[in-house]
Amino acid sequence: MKQMKNFCLFLILSFPLMEGCSLATVEQQSSSWELDSPAPEGSRQHGLSVTSNDKLLLSWVEGIEPENRVRFSVLEDKGWSKPQTIVRTTTKLAASPQVRSFQNGSLAAAWMVSKKQTDFRFAAEMYLARSDDGGQHWSAPVIPYSEQARLYNAQMSLSTLKNDELALVWTDTRNLKSNNRYQLMAGIVDQNGKINTEWILDDDVCSCCTTDIAVKGKDWLVTYRDHLPGEVRDISLARLSNGNVTKKIIYNVDGVISG
Repeated sequence: MKQMKNFCLFLILSFPLMEGCSLATVEQQSSSWELDSPAPEGSRQHGLSVTSNDKLLLSWVEGIEPENRVRFSVLEDKGWSKPQTIVRTTTKLAASPQVRSFQNGSLAAAWMVSKKQTDFRFAAEMYLARSDDGGQHWSAPVIPYSEQARLYNAQMSLSTLKNDELALVWTDTRNLKSNNRYQLMAGIVDQNGKINTEWILDDDVCSCCTTDIAVKGKDWLVTYRDHLPGEVRDISLARLSNGNVTKKIIYNVDGVISG
């Protein structure tokens, strides 16, 4: 397969996720450049993260559906490493897969597949796996959340924590039939791949837009599109600190969006 000719990276350096950050400050701290991509032509659902030793990690999906391969490569000093496969599946992938690096160099990967034979066409199932040898071998996939969870297939965010734990954010539909609301949820995934504690970050969110998470110490900062009465949908930020959702601010006012 032919490689994509160029993959354009726009990196925000030292972007301060905090109140009082001005656009001018962000622009002054940013730079961009282009480099060849290890992902082949026709690949999709690309994701970019940074490893524990400050190297770029690119993940993507390739293959002719219904065959899908989740793969990744790391930008080393001499160029991109040889792409490695995390999982192969013939089930349709939903939200873009994510790969994260722990401080000890081990990796965690999450991917979401559409759920078959369900009365909700956007239902999905999420799987996690880990690798202790740089991605050559991966643990058996596990479903991290409880049986009560009902995942919507468009949103998933992942970040590493101390003690080889993970911060996981997803959109949940367990109460959709009773109140017609999608809720944004978060949980800590332990070393065995299971969530023991979970929180509701927002009990009414937009169902079609992606989320993202940044972790600083005990604070989790989660961006998402909110949903308010009158079909108002604004980009918002929730702060989870010591198990409490302490603040939610409107980052961008988008106003009424019918849906």
